Amino acid sequence: MIISASEASQRRLLSETIERYQKKGFMLSGRKEGGFWQDVLAVGQNQSLFVDRQLLVVESAEDLGPLPKEMVPFFQGDESSTVLLVYEGSPSKYIPREALRYAAVLKADEIPFWPSARLNWLLGLCKNEGIKIDREAASLLVEWIEDGEELRSEIMKLGFFAKGQVISSEIVKALSFDEGRNSLLRLLDGLCQGDREEILKAFPHLRESMPFLPLVAAIYNRFRPVLYQAFFPSLPEKQLTSFLSIRNYAWKMAAEAKKNYSKEDLSRFLVGLIAFSYGEKTGLGKGWLGLETSVLRLLSQKRTSHKKS
Repeated sequence: MIISASEASQRRLLSETIERYQKKGFMLSGRKEGGFWQDVLAVGQNQSLFVDRQLLVVESAEDLGPLPKEMVPFFQGDESSTVLLVYEGSPSKYIPREALRYAAVLKADEIPFWPSARLNWLLGLCKNEGIKIDREAASLLVEWIEDGEELRSEIMKLGFFAKGQVISSEIVKALSFDEGRNSLLRLLDGLCQGDREEILKAFPHLRESMPFLPLVAAIYNRFRPVLYQAFFPSLPEKQLTSFLSIRNYAWKMAAEAKKNYSKEDLSRFLVGLIAFSYGEKTGLGKGWLGLETSVLRLLSQKRTSHKKS
């Protein structure tokens, strides 16, 4: 049996595979890293009198080097003595084709890079696992969790806690985000929606816990799609989201900001953010006080009625 996956996926696949073999009555006879082929393949020749089925796990199987041709016949052995080889890359450069055809190769799912494809992958995973989730909640998870294995783990945790109920964006915010991430999300959403109360709740915590420059960058990235949309109104939404790698939830919030502020006010705000970033790096910036003033100025420009800019 061969696992071929990156380190992040290896842990999960290895754990699941060992558990599956143990349920079939296999005893874990040992775990090792690398070593020598003759020692690894001897597992079938050294069966215990008291164990019918045994499993040997070999991590960092790349360290075994290429399989000698004279050892290819060992891959045709009885399943009762199984060697589980764990590779980070493809095993084909270490194990010849005639041996590989006797092995089962387990690979991790390829999680798409583009936001829309990643969202569809997550929705498909939820459907296969019987987890109910609304599209906004899934978009929020995709926006904030980059690592595919972490995303998979998080949705499994949420599915367990939801117990058959639909996972909403509120559940995601409550269970998936720590206080720092929740405060940042509250600030970003509050800015787009023009919600003064949410902003006032978030700012004090962020001032204590989050470095200034990453916060400025996060605000800039949240508003960036609005500006592109405003200055290039003829470009199709799909083309813009692809070009800017915008995730669905971020695009939804960008639409909120577009309704609440004029193109001119948003332009001034974003130019101000660039100035804060430059000023912080040169020691000439206004820091937190300047950012708070800029945010309050933007809020004061919020439209009372939604007109197209």
